[in-house]
Amino acid sequence: MPEDFDITSLAGPGTRIDSSSEGEYIVAAIDGFLNLDTETSQLSVTEKIINKEGVSLRTTGDVSFKCDEYEEHGEVQEGREVKGKHMTFMNNVFGHILSDGGRIAIKSNLTTGSAKSPGGSIAIEGNASRAVIEAKGGEIDLNYVDSSIIIGAKVRIKHAVSCDIYADDIHIELAEGCAIAGRHVQVDMSRAKRDIENLINILVPNPSEFEQQLAELNQAKSEAITLIKDKSQEAQELANQPALKTYLSVQQKLKAGEITLAAEQKADLQRLQAKVAIPLQQLQIARQQMLANRSRLEELDRQIQQLQQQHESLTVGVACKLAAVDGETLVRTFAPRAKETALDELPANQFRAKLREAAAGEKLFANDCGSFDWQFANAT
Repeated sequence: MPEDFDITSLAGPGTRIDSSSEGEYIVAAIDGFLNLDTETSQLSVTEKIINKEGVSLRTTGDVSFKCDEYEEHGEVQEGREVKGKHMTFMNNVFGHILSDGGRIAIKSNLTTGSAKSPGGSIAIEGNASRAVIEAKGGEIDLNYVDSSIIIGAKVRIKHAVSCDIYADDIHIELAEGCAIAGRHVQVDMSRAKRDIENLINILVPNPSEFEQQLAELNQAKSEAITLIKDKSQEAQELANQPALKTYLSVQQKLKAGEITLAAEQKADLQRLQAKVAIPLQQLQIARQQMLANRSRLEELDRQIQQLQQQHESLTVGVACKLAAVDGETLVRTFAPRAKETALDELPANQFRAKLREAAAGEKLFANDCGSFDWQFANAT
């Protein structure tokens, strides 16, 4: 028999005590997940899964959660994988966190592992080292990070050292020896690290591809205009042939109800129809081709307008601002080609190499001091 105890001391949040003739019971007061505190033996029901034992080969192995919320208080050991949606980690993470577009919050450190949440958000309050942090289409907020790969749509970092960073919008308070690529990049202080410069690639639209696409559309438009002109002339010449001109005139008047034909006249019209059958067919084909090319011309005008709008949209917000430079820093343009694999789709080693590619675009800034403020719209 157990020793006497107070059942109320075991009833934690989300539970209540029910009494009956059979005794006292701890009952769930809300829908949720059952948690047992192994230190106090207290039972609680929460709206999220809370684990205090950590994720390791000994305790859990790899884990995958279907619930929206998960909170981990123990360490996630190296090599272990945690899958879920909105996840909070109160302790160090050495493994791999995979979110289904949700929120990843790491209150301590991420070391040698990874955190990925496509379209979601990642926030690390401690340090991140030798890690992969990826939120394609989402937001990343970091404190201190070194020797890591960071990929997102919007990235905010207080201190980045020897990192490879790619995003549309990047703001780093202090960057040292990093390779960066983005459409809008702001660095408050830029420094080299062990003679390795800060390399900033500003993503700009590829002018050669735009010009080629525009030239191809204009060529197609010119060809359509020429065809319309040729077919219009051909149709006019066919319609002016005496026999066909007479036949078309009679048909038009019959359709309008301006004339009626006697039996003998109907026979004459049939003989005339047989005589003009071939030029009539040629006239119909010429008119159809003329109409088709007019539709093609309208579509080409729409495509040209769309291409110009797309090109203009790619230039909006493209800028780089370095508030202060205190070490070798290089800023240059980088114009990806449409047929090339996107930067954020490359394997890690190719991603790093691409950011540092020697054959990048126009050099905008190269110095170890000063400041820099540039916008694409003002580029000459």
